[in-house]
Amino acid sequence: MKRTLLLLIIAICLYSCNKNESPNLIVKKWVAVGNSITWHPINNNWAGEWGMAATSIENDYVHILNQNFKNNFDSVSFKIDWAVDWETNHPNYDLSYFDKFFDGDEDLVVIRLGENVKDTTNFEADFRHLIQHLKHLSPNAKFVITGIFMSDSNDLKYKETIQKKIAKSENCIWVPINQLDTKENRNFIGNTVNGRTIENQAVADHPGDKGMEAIAEVIFESLQKKGKSILTLSAIR
Repeated sequence: MKRTLLLLIIAICLYSCNKNESPNLIVKKWVAVGNSITWHPINNNWAGEWGMAATSIENDYVHILNQNFKNNFDSVSFKIDWAVDWETNHPNYDLSYFDKFFDGDEDLVVIRLGENVKDTTNFEADFRHLIQHLKHLSPNAKFVITGIFMSDSNDLKYKETIQKKIAKSENCIWVPINQLDTKENRNFIGNTVNGRTIENQAVADHPGDKGMEAIAEVIFESLQKKGKSILTLSAIR
């Protein structure tokens, strides 16, 4: 009798500990903070208003990721926060710009930055301030920080080391994506997007549909590990 009672107490304790360590993650409201891979306006070299260089809005990583959330939860809303200006001027950037993209009740924030950071002076402090500011805007959200996709980005290893370090210290999920920068996952000169042929190499170096799908998949997998059985990969093909 005593042995049975002891085993029951141990089982209850283990269940409680595991439950506390791996809470279910429900995503119904989220924000994507990123550069041109997340969103880019139409210009002389680019014909879409979505993540460069997916062939359609449905095929960029943000919308693939959102479709997975919609497949798992009743309703999902999201905002895209284009942060290229922070990358190019992070030492002097007014972080209050980000405030209008947050309501304070988001479940998830995905930060997908790094390629356009040319000046790494104070990058560690500035990136930390950015993350802390965004966490202040949405204190209950789970944060994902990805690595850098483009292998030819300057100071790649240094920037990724900093981003990974801050992700760990700020209790964010770190998701490396540089391993996805392959020929098959990039777009290419001569491909057609929204009726226009890609002629600019900078555009062609962005992920194509396969690359976008791969980025969405690794982000989603990281959340599945955090959220256990609540999240599935059923929508990613």
